[in-house]
Amino acid sequence: MYQGQRNTLAFVRTISVQKENSDLKKQLLQDYAVLIMLEILRYFDIFCELKLEDQERRRILKV
Repeated sequence: MYQGQRNTLAFVRTISVQKENSDLKKQLLQDYAVLIMLEILRYFDIFCELKLEDQERRRILKV
């Protein structure tokens, strides 16, 4: 194998690794987005529970 072929193969491998890294970064960002959305939903659920508890407390106090 001559030098030009080796350089071409190294370049192709570099591009391949860069594409894999790019795909991994995209997947990581998507995973973080899902985790953030789940955390927001968890806080929303907690908020709704607290609001319901507050409404229940107020209803009991009125009676």
